[in-house]
Amino acid sequence: MNLVPYFAHYDAFLDVAISKAKTKGSGGAVRAQTGKLVESLAELIWATETKGTVKKESYQISNPVGDKLQFSVDKHCYSVNGKLKLILECKAYLDRCFLARADHDISMIKLGLGRENRGVKFGILALENAAADDALNFYLGHNNIDEIFFLLDGKRTSSKPIWDEAHRKSMNPQLLKEFVGYVQKLK
Repeated sequence: MNLVPYFAHYDAFLDVAISKAKTKGSGGAVRAQTGKLVESLAELIWATETKGTVKKESYQISNPVGDKLQFSVDKHCYSVNGKLKLILECKAYLDRCFLARADHDISMIKLGLGRENRGVKFGILALENAAADDALNFYLGHNNIDEIFFLLDGKRTSSKPIWDEAHRKSMNPQLLKEFVGYVQKLK
């Protein structure tokens, strides 16, 4: 298992975020960069490990009276033969609010999937954990989300952002290996 390209990808994106953070008023650009980091890393890992494709899709769901609404998460991962295998939400950090939204949107997407997609897995890939254990257990207990993966050690501390050079964190090799292994099993 070659993890070197994933570490290089993470470091390159984080370097850009750190550089952007040096400009006053750049908070939005920094947040966009760290969000893009996780999404692009997930896509790189899926494409490299499975040779499959990744798309962004949405599902139109109707309520009992016929009102319709679109639901989506970040990445829809397909095998080389075009079978949907994994639907993944990507976050720079996962807090309770983001977790609740992901759980809800995934539950709606499950309503929109046909019988042929009953084996699809649903997960969250995040750099940092900002949720309490009881919140993680509560939402995992709904059985909408199959797995949650964190790539950095420790809890998120908003006063010590990873895009600040003084608080930069490296990915934990074991945590990255767990996500890559999960992806390999799904291909």
